[in-house]
Amino acid sequence: MNRPLHGLVSPEPASQRPAERPIDLRSMLAVVRRRIAVIVIAAATVVIIAALITSQLERRYTATALLVVDARDSQLVGFSSGPAMFDSGAAVDTEVEIARSPAVLARAIAKLDLLNTPEFALRPSAFGRLLTALGFAEASAGGELPSEWRLLSATQRNDLIDPVSEILAVSRRPLTNVIAISATAESPTLAARIANAVADSYLAEQIDAKVSSSQRAADFLRNRVNDLAREIDDLEARIDAFATSKLADLGTPEARELLRQVDQSRTRRAGMASTLSGLQAALDERDYDRMAQLLSTEAPDFARRRNALLNALEPDGADAAAFERSRQDLSALEDEIRAAAASRVALLRSEVASADNQSARVRAELESVLSRQNIPSAVGAELFRMQSDAEIRRGLYNNYLTKLRQVEQQQVFDLPDSRVIASATPPSDPSFPPMKLIAAATFFLSLTFGFGAGFLRESFIGGVTSTEHLASITGLPVIAAVPRFKPSSAASSSPQDAVLAEPVSPFSESIRRIRLGVELYANKEKPCVFVTSSLPEEGKTTIALALARSFALTGLKTLLIDADLRRPSVSKYVDLRSDYDLTRYLTDSSEGSVGRLGIVTESATGLSFIGGPTTPAAATDTLVMSSRFRTLVEHARSSYDVVVFDTPPVGLVVDPQIIARHADVGVFVAKAGSTGQAVIGECTRELRAATDIPLCAVLNLDNHRVGYGKRYGYYYRR
Repeated sequence: MNRPLHGLVSPEPASQRPAERPIDLRSMLAVVRRRIAVIVIAAATVVIIAALITSQLERRYTATALLVVDARDSQLVGFSSGPAMFDSGAAVDTEVEIARSPAVLARAIAKLDLLNTPEFALRPSAFGRLLTALGFAEASAGGELPSEWRLLSATQRNDLIDPVSEILAVSRRPLTNVIAISATAESPTLAARIANAVADSYLAEQIDAKVSSSQRAADFLRNRVNDLAREIDDLEARIDAFATSKLADLGTPEARELLRQVDQSRTRRAGMASTLSGLQAALDERDYDRMAQLLSTEAPDFARRRNALLNALEPDGADAAAFERSRQDLSALEDEIRAAAASRVALLRSEVASADNQSARVRAELESVLSRQNIPSAVGAELFRMQSDAEIRRGLYNNYLTKLRQVEQQQVFDLPDSRVIASATPPSDPSFPPMKLIAAATFFLSLTFGFGAGFLRESFIGGVTSTEHLASITGLPVIAAVPRFKPSSAASSSPQDAVLAEPVSPFSESIRRIRLGVELYANKEKPCVFVTSSLPEEGKTTIALALARSFALTGLKTLLIDADLRRPSVSKYVDLRSDYDLTRYLTDSSEGSVGRLGIVTESATGLSFIGGPTTPAAATDTLVMSSRFRTLVEHARSSYDVVVFDTPPVGLVVDPQIIARHADVGVFVAKAGSTGQAVIGECTRELRAATDIPLCAVLNLDNHRVGYGKRYGYYYRR
């Protein structure tokens, strides 16, 4: 029995064996097939959880309005904002910041009346409600809030602007002058309304900024024009006074007549300029009383009619219809007064300009007359200086007056430097939760979690599923994989009888493989082998009985000892009994009792049995450590060719480690897909620590060996 056996590899130290077989595609597919249920359940769990979470998420809708920053509209009406105002991205980025500014948001909130919208309505703070409930504050302090934007405090306005800014996204489209204003809300209609309102408010804010800028420029130019007009009047008055005083003695009658005409023109212009200034100021201030008084020479009934309508609007109990008619008549009269004042202003401006031209013509004629007269040089030089100063101021006056008229016209035609190119429309699909992204993420996560759970179950948590897997966990050589026994007839219904009833079945063939492995690793003429497992119900007794019968069928004198003193099982499969069982022998103190031991033999195989106790024995470790047990082993070795011990599970009692000291080889049985890998690893480590005899492993109930039998089934046919 020392000869090498073909098909079996000689044992080598566990430290020299690779810890794990390289994983290939076939092994991975095999894992998937074995753990398909775990994979499907884990993946389905992820999908169900994701669906439940998604169904509970609040739907949000996003609407977007597009604007383009473009000053061409202003350029078309002649008021350009500058040749390259929006040529740089920095200028467009500035407009983006303006569009998301609190001023624009406040205008949009007031326009949409978001204060009274459930999604944005202000609510009393929890602290305020607590104070009200405890009686430390009035109900109004912690309860009712203003319902109008203008009545809100600065803090309350900020509390309303903040949530609106959170749902708003304003950004510049890359490499363009397009600004996208997006709003997200629970309702698609509300989202579109908010986006459009912010866009409109941004344009209105832009117009207001330009109007304000134009107003400041107009005020500056108007003040400058008035200052220059006063300076010109002063200079002309000084020139006239100087000329009058000097020419009274030196001038001719023609020159004195021209001086008189200049004085009359100046007096007439001053009156028209005063009326013009008063009318213009009244127009700017919308002072209809003053306008009516200044127009009294042309329309004397304006003041009378307006006073009568104002009296009709007094709260004297008049009916509502009459009050409304009076209000409408007053509005129409004020429009008429404003139109008449504007017409009178335009006429006065024309008359003032005509008076200026007439005065300039008379002054030019006066200068011509003076140049022909023989007047002292000092007088001429002084007169020329004052006339030059007046002419310079007239030039400045005309220049500023032209700019003032341009600015005033620009105030009428102020246009924004941006325009809406696409208004926001209510979206049909929600932007949150992102269904496509969630579906894709759920798909990949479910696959990852499913395959991860399958491989985790395969490699760490679940039972052993292959001989390679068992070898990597235990570090022991696996000598056989025993398939699940499927009887071909009712006569051979148990796997213990398969070596007799169906000797060419896959099950019987695997038992013969175990027998050959035991012979190899025992390396003795008369081997003594013990069979154990991690936990009960792993099939170790079936393997031990079938192995012993296989040895017996080869003609070797074989003894099977049921050494599981806590839970003997061999007697359940063999219909042979003895009154003097193993426990009675080990507890009997009389001498020469080995011969009295009840050893029974079955006729079909010639296998001898020593059965276990009918009732479990306590403290079995002391029994197997006794001298009587050593005597029994020595007797068995001397009397039989092969001795097989069916021992208890390693994970429950220490008996197998003790019995292993008397054996030549150990067979560790692991049930496929059942016993936890950690338990198997721990039990095999305990066995190796307890004995130095060769140990080998058997994978029991390996369903995946069925494929082998199917492909080569004709080898097992009778």
